[in-house]
Amino acid sequence: MLKPVTSEEQEFFYRLFSDEAVMKWIGRPWTGEQLDSAWSQFLSNSESKLWLIQGSEKQAYGFVSLIKESREGSFQMGTVLKEAKQRKGLATEVMSALMSFGKEHLNAKVINVRFKQEHLASLNLVVKLGFSKFKECNKWQYWRKKLV
Repeated sequence: MLKPVTSEEQEFFYRLFSDEAVMKWIGRPWTGEQLDSAWSQFLSNSESKLWLIQGSEKQAYGFVSLIKESREGSFQMGTVLKEAKQRKGLATEVMSALMSFGKEHLNAKVINVRFKQEHLASLNLVVKLGFSKFKECNKWQYWRKKLV
């Protein structure tokens, strides 16, 4: 289901993050420069991890990331799925697995997420996974989960 990203996934990454329907909950579709910068960061930075989410037939569904923050043991998590794979429980499964991985292999103590205030699917997801809201700023909600 989760596969560490290699250069083979670049085309899918660019297509997904420039898709207006997918990006409506994250922000605007990324420009070529933003795509190049993010892709380079994930491939070269050992503290920013990106995984491909794929199905049993190895079809690409989306990406999930863990980005180390400045605070010890704190990580930002993000999940992006093709529109056809959203709201089917896949994000719950992927985020649960990645939180366990982060705790066991990266010494993660806190996972932070953010999403647009009006995105009810994300709200339901973080509540289901046991996150707590810690701030609202402009159009964003910020939630965190302490891993024990």
